[in-house]
This record gives sequence, C-alpha cells and structure tokens, in this order.
Amino acid sequence: MCDQHHLERWAKKELDRRTFGAAGLAGMAVACAPVDQTVSASAETNGATMRKVSFGTGEGTLDGEFYTSGATPRPGVIFWPDIAGIRPAKRQMATRLAEAGYAVLL
Repeated sequence: MCDQHHLERWAKKELDRRTFGAAGLAGMAVACAPVDQTVSASAETNGATMRKVSFGTGEGTLDGEFYTSGATPRPGVIFWPDIAGIRPAKRQMATRLAEAGYAVLL
C-alpha cells in the first residue's frame, strides 16, 4: 500500500553516494553493535531455536526474532520483512536458514 500522491515527491529526491555511504556505514555499525536487551520468549523447531529480541533506538524500540541452531559462531543473515510484517512464511524461511547453519535476525 503506497501513497500515490507521495510518489512524485519521492521521485524528485536523489540519493547521492555520500548519503548512501553514510547510511551503509550506519547500518553496518548497528548490525555489529552488541545486543544488550534480549530474550523475552523462545521456541525450538527441528534443531533451530527462536528468541524474541529488542533493540533500543533513539526513537523507540525495535522488536525482532533471532533464529539459530547452535551456540557456536555462525554466519549471519539480516532478513528484512516486507510491508506485511513478519508472516509465517518468513518464520519458516528463517527456521530453514538456521537449520542450514546460519544465525538469522528477522
């Protein structure tokens, strides 16, 4: 669901490489930052474990789900849900990735 009257205004805005680079660097810093608030619920599915996580931001709290299948370090995947939010299909995909050996933040 997109506001059609905003499309023209959005099309006029350009993203220069400095802004893009700064946004990428900020995103990487957030992704690498230690998590201080975790664990409010957990569930286990075929060897994959899911736990609810939340991150404090300047504008509020960001909630998510973290999937993994072990305690050892694993390659990470940031799985960004679409406009419909976290749906059962997204949870199934995150579980399959965790079972394949990845740590997934949904």
